[in-house]
Amino acid sequence: MADSSWNGTSIYGIAVSQQYRRSRPERNPVYLRFIRRLPCVVCGVMRYIEAAHFGPRGLGQKADDRQTLPLCHKHHRTGNDAYHRLGPARFADRHQLNVVALLTLLNTFFDEKLQRGHL
Repeated sequence: MADSSWNGTSIYGIAVSQQYRRSRPERNPVYLRFIRRLPCVVCGVMRYIEAAHFGPRGLGQKADDRQTLPLCHKHHRTGNDAYHRLGPARFADRHQLNVVALLTLLNTFFDEKLQRGHL
């Protein structure tokens, strides 16, 4: 059975430094430029595209840059059905988006373009 006592160095057998260590999200400006050149995944508009972060982070923290979808400003921040108004789950339901599949597709497409030297 794991040690459940607090001795200053471990809790339930996990080192305190490991338990409370926060990883920093990856920042990738090349990927963000790539995303901003794509159409909005909701309406297809090509103007005023923003990289909307969709990762598992807390309030006030952005996810990795590779966890972004291209959204126009209306669908990202300002519209009644915007991501920031509805939250991730309701936004995906409202617009019938499979966010995980889209993120996977965009990451694969980016990696292929990068390998070919097209970025």
